[in-house]
Amino acid sequence: MDSIASITPDDKFVFLDIDGVIATDNALIKMLAKYYGLNGTYFISKEIDKEIQNAIDTSKLPKPLLNYHYAPFCEHAINNIYELQRVTNCKFIISSQWRAVRTIYQINDLMATKGLYIQFIDKIQDVRPEDDNHSEIIAYYLTEHPKVKNYVVIDDVESGLEFYHKERYVLTNSSTGFTRDCLEKAVNILNKDNIV
Repeated sequence: MDSIASITPDDKFVFLDIDGVIATDNALIKMLAKYYGLNGTYFISKEIDKEIQNAIDTSKLPKPLLNYHYAPFCEHAINNIYELQRVTNCKFIISSQWRAVRTIYQINDLMATKGLYIQFIDKIQDVRPEDDNHSEIIAYYLTEHPKVKNYVVIDDVESGLEFYHKERYVLTNSSTGFTRDCLEKAVNILNKDNIV
């Protein structure tokens, strides 16, 4: 496995969030619809929320565990991440809260159990215990790792990312995640440094 210690200035990096990027609201709705035997194609809407909530309230099935450890991953988002890796040969740094209290090896194992077979080489670290602002934490990470120059931040929350990383930032929608359009933006960001 690659590590942050073995990087070169020519490497390409992706700061990858998970919730709202790979683990999407629509994937959760689809999982709940399957679990409760609801028919049809489901996407986030008020009617679906009511139908699923009714199923949760009236079903005799045990309630599924609904925290981020159990959040289902979106298949098209995973496929787009794989394509991003194939096209750009990028390396991944996890910027998600999924990094908390886990080693990089535990993160990679957890991702594999959920069907995401990429290898994270590092994770951002909170500068202070109360830190939750990805933009500032990533900015600090970049000052601590000066070889990381060609990067893209993929996240579903703006919180300063558009200010600190405006030309290297891809905003996803938490319902649909890392779509084809997001993939194209990320590829263009990572490959623009290669254009002469």
